[in-house]
Amino acid sequence: MKKLVPVFLLCFQGLMAQTYSSLPLKDFGKSGLLLVINKSRFAAFPHHFEETDSVMTIENEDEKSSVTAFSIFSERSHRTAGGFKKMTDKNGVISLVRNDTLTSRFDRNSESSVGVIAGKSGTVVRQLIPRASDKLPATEKYTLREDTTHYLIFKPEFNLVEVECGSLYERRYLFGELYNSILAGLNKMEPIRPLNTKLKPGDEMQITFKARQLDLDKLEFTYEPVQLMHIKVLPGIVPSELAFERYSTDIKSSTIYDRHRGTFLITEGYCITDGQVFLKDSAYTPDLKILPFDTPIRMHPFIPALDLSGPQIEAYWQSQGDEKSKSLSTMSYWNSAVPSRIVYVPEFPIPWKDAGDGYIGELTYMQTGDYNSGHQSKADKNKDLHFEEVAIKGDSIFLDIFNPSKNAASLHFEANGEKLALIKKLELKKGANQVVIQMSELRAAYAGFLVLSELKGEEAIEKQRFKLSPAQ
Repeated sequence: MKKLVPVFLLCFQGLMAQTYSSLPLKDFGKSGLLLVINKSRFAAFPHHFEETDSVMTIENEDEKSSVTAFSIFSERSHRTAGGFKKMTDKNGVISLVRNDTLTSRFDRNSESSVGVIAGKSGTVVRQLIPRASDKLPATEKYTLREDTTHYLIFKPEFNLVEVECGSLYERRYLFGELYNSILAGLNKMEPIRPLNTKLKPGDEMQITFKARQLDLDKLEFTYEPVQLMHIKVLPGIVPSELAFERYSTDIKSSTIYDRHRGTFLITEGYCITDGQVFLKDSAYTPDLKILPFDTPIRMHPFIPALDLSGPQIEAYWQSQGDEKSKSLSTMSYWNSAVPSRIVYVPEFPIPWKDAGDGYIGELTYMQTGDYNSGHQSKADKNKDLHFEEVAIKGDSIFLDIFNPSKNAASLHFEANGEKLALIKKLELKKGANQVVIQMSELRAAYAGFLVLSELKGEEAIEKQRFKLSPAQ
């Protein structure tokens, strides 16, 4: 008989709408979205989503159960009731039930036991997969000995089955800020604002990019500012066009890179950036949807030069501004075929890109005409030996190097484990210096690291390594 039955109802909308400066690792596993993948002998493709509507938790002395109500959809604007799923942990024996049908049962206490994986019975074998740190519990993988296409992955830090996979389907929880941001944005869409077609020279904005890092001592994710992107509107060559300058600053080293001057054209209901990214001055339909495997080839909705074809996942949504800084809400587009997120604000329709998860850009300053929002930031001046700016023009790499003394330096390139000496001894004056090297000296088009070191006698002391890519 149950002695204690506390019941907790959790509304996922409130959780996902929250903005985190830090996030406990256990909360990272509170995903409201699960992807169901259909599998055949030759292919696997996304088929539909399950979205958590509510969770009820029931506990007694030796048993804990969570009952989840969920909806299903392939387009979120057309959701239908999916029913209930239940996970029960009774002294380490986990059972998964979906609408009264047992799908999996496995014993966390045993390396081998009789059980069920993804609807098939047999001998369940446990495998522990070590993590990068002993402060994180090993990931647990359970596989049917008789049929290794049936397996599941259990994450102890989340107390959750992340993947449940059979020969015909796979269910996978989608963790991270990207999917939670999509759901939160779709749950709280405001009227989409028209594009500002009256940008003028002098208007500018700044985006701060934050990287997610795991603090293993506190077992929480923190979000550290690592890059500033500056965008400023300039006069165009002809009256119907504007130009803009964009450059990025690495906050840690204060190095400026990716400096670019482009065109910005407003015509026939579109804002066109560099003739490549098209934003239309009408409301897109907010949605999260799966395009099936037989979807014909089509143009990317924002980058017409790119073709897309199914199967793929696509989302367009609105992210709310930070209440503390009163920043404006942003519009976002993401597609699993081209997985960088495109982000813009209608008031300043020059877009930027980020990963949408783990590396996220936030609008922190904007000035247009008489409107001003937020505060401009700048990286602290680096007073050590460093690259002040890195620029690629044609086949040349221009390096502006700041040297606080007259000490000599060396420069080499690292790629794929290979070190290539570029300049073994670089005589620098005190203050600003410019050095030019040829891309051909890097031996091909791989991405790698430019490494700047100070020479003290025969000893080279590394001062900075800069990630270099031909895409820059």
